[in-house]
Amino acid sequence: MLDTIRSSRETFKLCDVYNACGNDMLKRMQIVFPILTKMQMDILGKYGYSRDSDGLLKFFQEITVLEKDDDIKKLNEELRSLLIPTLPDI
Repeated sequence: MLDTIRSSRETFKLCDVYNACGNDMLKRMQIVFPILTKMQMDILGKYGYSRDSDGLLKFFQEITVLEKDDDIKKLNEELRSLLIPTLPDI
């Protein structure tokens, strides 16, 4: 999923959007999150999941179970970082 998101034509547009949003969580949730969510649903549909929020939820529930493997955990953290920006240290 990460490779597909990174290589997508939409990714170039997302780079501009990410830069425009900066570390503003509200802007990211309003603009970036819906775009990435749609991309994920389309990708998961190719692997037998439903192309809706239920399919996305099922995928992430299954990944959470598989996170005992360090490689899967690392990839899932990387995917999450695309969706949710890291908060700055206070």
